[in-house]
Amino acid sequence: MASEAQSEHAQAAAACLKDFFEAPNAFSGSLIAQQRDSGRSNAEPLPEPLLDAIRRSLNGGADLPMLLPFRSSRDDVTTWYACSRDKQGARAVRADLHAFIGPSYADFDSSIVARTHADEIFERHPFYVVRFRATRPTFDKNIVEQWGIYWSLLQRRPLRRTLVHRTFTQLRAALDWALLAKNESEARATVAALREQHGLSAENRAFLDIRIAAAFGRWDEVLGHANFTYLLKLRLPPETFGDIWEALYETWVRPIEQAGDAARLIAAFETNVRPAAGNLLRSLGRSRRPAALKAFVLHELSQARPSADLCAQRLAELGDGAFGPATAAVVEMIQALTPKRDFEAAREDMEFERYEQAYDLLWALEDSVEMLTALLRCAKEIDDPMRAFQTVTRVRSSADAVLSSVQTKRARLFEDVIRLAAAKPPESLEAQLRVQPEGDHAAENVVEHWRELANADALSQIDDVMAQRLVQSMEDEALSNSSTFDALLPIWFDWIVERTKPHSPFIPLYSSLIETMSVRDRYGESELDLIKQAALHLVMAGPTPDQYAQLMQRLLEIFTLVRSPYVMRWALDLADALMIAPTRNEQARNQLIVAILSAGSEYLARLANAQKALLLLLANEASLPFEFDKQAVAKFDEPHDVSTQAKIMLYSLDSQSTQRAIDVLRTLSPGLKVTANSDTECTPRLRQHTRHADYVFFVSSVATHQAFYCIKNSLRDPDALCQVQGTGTTRIVESVISQFNAAR
Repeated sequence: MASEAQSEHAQAAAACLKDFFEAPNAFSGSLIAQQRDSGRSNAEPLPEPLLDAIRRSLNGGADLPMLLPFRSSRDDVTTWYACSRDKQGARAVRADLHAFIGPSYADFDSSIVARTHADEIFERHPFYVVRFRATRPTFDKNIVEQWGIYWSLLQRRPLRRTLVHRTFTQLRAALDWALLAKNESEARATVAALREQHGLSAENRAFLDIRIAAAFGRWDEVLGHANFTYLLKLRLPPETFGDIWEALYETWVRPIEQAGDAARLIAAFETNVRPAAGNLLRSLGRSRRPAALKAFVLHELSQARPSADLCAQRLAELGDGAFGPATAAVVEMIQALTPKRDFEAAREDMEFERYEQAYDLLWALEDSVEMLTALLRCAKEIDDPMRAFQTVTRVRSSADAVLSSVQTKRARLFEDVIRLAAAKPPESLEAQLRVQPEGDHAAENVVEHWRELANADALSQIDDVMAQRLVQSMEDEALSNSSTFDALLPIWFDWIVERTKPHSPFIPLYSSLIETMSVRDRYGESELDLIKQAALHLVMAGPTPDQYAQLMQRLLEIFTLVRSPYVMRWALDLADALMIAPTRNEQARNQLIVAILSAGSEYLARLANAQKALLLLLANEASLPFEFDKQAVAKFDEPHDVSTQAKIMLYSLDSQSTQRAIDVLRTLSPGLKVTANSDTECTPRLRQHTRHADYVFFVSSVATHQAFYCIKNSLRDPDALCQVQGTGTTRIVESVISQFNAAR
């Protein structure tokens, strides 16, 4: 079987290479034994360091990549293709070559490196490629030299498993990590792994597409999904249900909140949201997303006979200032309503499938067979385990004659509600975390419960007691109950770090989050970004000098493990943030800064200009005696990545990183006119800055939706809005550089 597979790989490689080295490619493969000379006397021979990998592939080797050059003529620019047999191998070789060759010698951005005739060839053959070009024609020889070093290391690398099987829960948790870190490429790769290893139905693929789009605030992509109208007819998972409601609310209603007019909010809901929502308006279910709750308040207020009790209940769950400047007007409308109390009003709501309203009306009535039967029907349609549990408890506590009649006449309905009530999460946190087997519905319900709790924003707050319980649970459950723990950890991170401001009693919790990531024995790009976020949260929470020193030591250990040119962007952003943040132990911080600067000076030739500029800035600020390679610094001073007189605006709520980015951009291009803005609302200043800018760089992970719509509506050119993925100074600068390089 192995020889048959090897023979198939050899035949596939031979066919691909034969097509690749035909005209119009100026390179010839005639030096390879298995390739026939095409008869082109003027063909250029392949560089010697590339041949060994190509011969290995022609002999049936499929575990290592090969590098192929394409040039349509001798005067044209060479486009390089690193080829692998699978997607995982392509991702790995891209990361390796980015580290070995680096942005100093080559561009790896697919938006900058144009497609060639060779791309059409690879679409017909079973190879996955990474396309890149040298930043200068003279650097092609450097690429060949670096490939020779890389190939010699690959040959000495021990064999390892090509496929590491991960459970569905682990991959789903990995997706959550990637979305938290705003790492879309890794999120897409995780979805691909889910499809390859576990299989996904069409509905689940659509749910994950919506989850990714919602995580990056691309609401038009959610509403424009190819299967959107079909999805509205399904019983959606709470997470997807909330994502769709956020898209609807943020697109049509949120921009009107600033006017402070409740009537306009209701009109916008009736005109735009209600026709698009369809069956989603039947029941709120177990979702507690603020956008969904607010939409259901507006939906109820738009009815001919609104339920005052239901509106007041929803508004109380949302908290103060839920509708922004329009909150006071919404409260006045609710207070002016006349409460409904009778059974007929509940029956009318049920006829129009307003089960949420009917449930609250029925709950206030006296027990009877007819009332309890209607209550069971509402509980089933709402599909909320908590309400189902409350309903079953009430039916069982009713009079014996009433209970017997309900069990006899509506036995099937009663059993359905009992099964739904069994999915209610345990009351205590400890009990929820001790749900054992993977794949058990109880474990899935616990994870779903926590995900909705984290998404509820103002609906729930973490108190000190809960923080202590979480610390203990993380320590106890990290190894003993790994399947559920893997799924819960990113949800807790989202709640504790993303949605909660730094708080001194939570310092042990931030430390536990950093430590538990090491249990996974993997420090990918997403994990490193999240470690940086947790560390900065701890620093801003006011640690003691000992706690601060322990954090610096842990970060130094992590950096030592991952030390490479590939992670220098993360390390420099971390050092930059620590230089700005308050320090409780300067000696401990300087040890980490020195380690990062030392690595940066060692890898200086492989760093992008934005990273070099930040490195020099940090070295000057730290007042540490560092000497950098004069040739590498001179090479940095020669070309400017951004050579333009354009006006740009940087928008981010992280004003410190924005200001540092401005300093770096002024170093790279003194003629560039840069302004910054961090207004959370649609202010005249924000609109004015946007109108006068040629490009607006929007850091979506630290921004508000109000600012996004204000900028979007104020742009002179819709294509001038550029999204910055992730956070940190270097990401902002690199986004600016990439945009201007692509525009050339």
